[in-house]
Amino acid sequence: MTKKEMFEQAKEILAKYNVSGKASEAILELLEPKKGGQTVDIESIVKRDDLGNIVEIKCSLSGVWLPATEEFFYGDKNSKLNGLTKHSRQAYKIKSDAAKVYKASKEAIMNDVLDGNLTPEDGKAQLEALSTEPDYSSVTATLPEPEAE
Repeated sequence: MTKKEMFEQAKEILAKYNVSGKASEAILELLEPKKGGQTVDIESIVKRDDLGNIVEIKCSLSGVWLPATEEFFYGDKNSKLNGLTKHSRQAYKIKSDAAKVYKASKEAIMNDVLDGNLTPEDGKAQLEALSTEPDYSSVTATLPEPEAE
């Protein structure tokens, strides 16, 4: 059953049982199908120069304002942000690295429990203590220096 069909059926049931007023409105508002996709007010995440060109974009992951260039953001040919994504290269790397660390730590804890090096209770406590939120504090408008060979 689709969301639209469920919505129509709910309307019929409410009418059948003479439910009206605020209760009916609240139920219909809750069940009413919404438009798909997330919309973003572009102007709230960009800074423009005097000519109207986008010069900075607010990274959707870190919340840091960064220059609107491919050195800072990935390219996206369908984007309305100068052909760039909403998340910066720096923040995306931090997010990916944090996910890898979390996965490896979780696996190590699980193996320790299975090997008998940790009790299930201690393993559970360690799993709960693992951080799932990446630290974006190192995202800046300054690119890191290339590593010397």
